[in-house]
Amino acid sequence: MTSPLFGQAQSFDKLVDLDDTEGIKHRLPFDFHVQPGEQTTLTVTGSQLFHDALIITSKDGGVELDFDLVVLCPDSRQQFAKRKSYPSKNYNGYSLHQEKRNGWRLEFGKDCVVHAKDLGNPTIELTTASLAWIDLSNSGTLRAKEMVAEHVRINMGGLSSTTLDHVQADRVHITVTGSSDLSIASVEAHSTEVSLSGLADFELDSLVSPNVEFDQSGSSDSNTIDVVTQKLVLSVNGLSNFIADKVQIPLEQAESSVEVSTIDLSGSADVTVQSLRLPQLKMKANGLSDLDVGQTVTNGLKLSAGGSSDVSIKSLSTEQAQIDTSGLADVEIETLDSDEVEIQASGSADVEVQKVTAAHLDVRSSGLSDVSIKSKERTESKADELIQ
Repeated sequence: MTSPLFGQAQSFDKLVDLDDTEGIKHRLPFDFHVQPGEQTTLTVTGSQLFHDALIITSKDGGVELDFDLVVLCPDSRQQFAKRKSYPSKNYNGYSLHQEKRNGWRLEFGKDCVVHAKDLGNPTIELTTASLAWIDLSNSGTLRAKEMVAEHVRINMGGLSSTTLDHVQADRVHITVTGSSDLSIASVEAHSTEVSLSGLADFELDSLVSPNVEFDQSGSSDSNTIDVVTQKLVLSVNGLSNFIADKVQIPLEQAESSVEVSTIDLSGSADVTVQSLRLPQLKMKANGLSDLDVGQTVTNGLKLSAGGSSDVSIKSLSTEQAQIDTSGLADVEIETLDSDEVEIQASGSADVEVQKVTAAHLDVRSSGLSDVSIKSKERTESKADELIQ
């Protein structure tokens, strides 16, 4: 049984397929919650009756659509305007029977008897002037062109799936749990908060937001192509995986921004960023986590690695670099270019740098730790060459 919801612009169509071997479902695995505008209408179309399939209730100032049961009769079409509530059970009476040969049978009177095998594909279309809230659970599927509002909320769980072209708002809150997946082409917002857990999957092509927070746990996965932000707060733990091609500050903000971005890994989390360019960076890796960063440009970096974590940086350009390792942590840096470099290693930690170019270099190690620097070069201050 499937229940996908498709949309053009801010119009949504819901197509319901019921397998007659499963019988008629009293509750389709689909919940859909929107924050509508004043002109919201709900239209049910098809060659047969869409009966007892819809309950509309108020929820936090929005409207919740609950699809319960699809029943088809030959000659009816119904239109419902948005109301505070719609008591579907009072719409019409029916009786449900189970037959050995034909499975389930519904009777709505002498002129309407429907078997499970007779169920077709009715369509629900929801048109709203403003879509700001999506709440999907179970196995619902949603496709929409855009969400434009002051505050956009997307909540997903179960086996649900959502695909969006564009989200634009002052605030965006995204929560994805269970085995659900969310795909968005572009997001523009002042602040963006993303929370992923369970087996959640999140894909995002472009994110432009001065303040970005990512919180991942469980075995969640996120894949982002381009992030433009002044401040990134990233927390990844469990077996979660975060991948980004580019995370960078907008060029027009580079001179004035002093925001501190943080990347925090624990458990067996994996974080991969090919290009990272932010004003100030604090990175912390613990447990069995793995942090892999490509080209990194920042005014200041504080890196802490502990447990059995692995940290790999292809190239690092910064005014100040503070690297602190402990436990069985392993840190590898191909090229490090900085005014001041401080490296501290303890426990059985390993630090390996292929090439360091610095005005000042301070290396300290204790215990069974090892710090290896293949090539060293002294240089003048590079403060004016970084993010300014």
